Amino acid sequence: MRLKLTILFFFIQFLSFGIPFKNEVFRKSVKTVFIENYGSDSDFPLIELNSSQRLTLHFDEISKSAKTFEYSFIKCTSEWEADEEVFPHDYMDGLESDLITDFNFSENTAVDYIHYFVSFPNNNIEFKLSGNYIVLIKDQDNKEIILTRKFYISESKVSVIPTPKTPVEFDYRFTHQIINFNVNYELIDSDNPIGEFKAVVIQNGRYDNQKTDLKPQFVRGKELIFSDEIQNTFEGTNEYRIIDFRDIKLRGLGVSDIFYKDSIYHVIPNLDQKRAYLKYKNTSDHNGKFFIQTKPRLGD
Repeated sequence: MRLKLTILFFFIQFLSFGIPFKNEVFRKSVKTVFIENYGSDSDFPLIELNSSQRLTLHFDEISKSAKTFEYSFIKCTSEWEADEEVFPHDYMDGLESDLITDFNFSENTAVDYIHYFVSFPNNNIEFKLSGNYIVLIKDQDNKEIILTRKFYISESKVSVIPTPKTPVEFDYRFTHQIINFNVNYELIDSDNPIGEFKAVVIQNGRYDNQKTDLKPQFVRGKELIFSDEIQNTFEGTNEYRIIDFRDIKLRGLGVSDIFYKDSIYHVIPNLDQKRAYLKYKNTSDHNGKFFIQTKPRLGD
């Protein structure tokens, strides 16, 4: 059972109502969208405000000819709704939108595609406020929205001290973990810390089971104590199987067969054994994430 958690902490200054943004792709020809945390060991899309850290958005479009895409940013509330209290000039310096000028054409592939990428902040756009953000990609020709992706900009105004523990209940003792934590907020003035602070806990970058709108159970001086053992409990995840098809000429780890049909390569994974009741084995993995790579062959 492995649990990697990200705790996001918010000071609530206002509320906004609308439709929450999601990580979405709106054009079928667009594939392989991901945000790379450049120069960091973390694969979570978060950077520190006013730092040298950068994020890079990548995506492919199945096409033979390049298109003109533009990118822009929307600051969101803690619920991922558009923040109606601020305008672009409030949270950004520079351009409100810009063109993606970096792209590469595929070479020697079964399907023609173009790889686009853009890094931010950059010389044209800098951020002025921390918070939740959406990067939005549009086709400049018809203004069609192509995709949206979430990312975060943090500001070190509090310190979070995690205090994980094993559940007391026997039914959850070997399958769940409790993620309690304390927050020191000495740098923020607040007359009502119970009502003005909230936290979100995300397991392995997943949004489907995130714990939102967590409130502290009590305050101790300038420290908030989040110790709700019902809300703060997560089910542990299994170790993931590994499948490696970086080389389509050889069957890699976890691959049963590779064949070419209907102008594309098909990869068939191994049929594995169920491991639910076997002795637990700790295996290093990337929590279900994947990497776009090719394995160089000798002589290449």
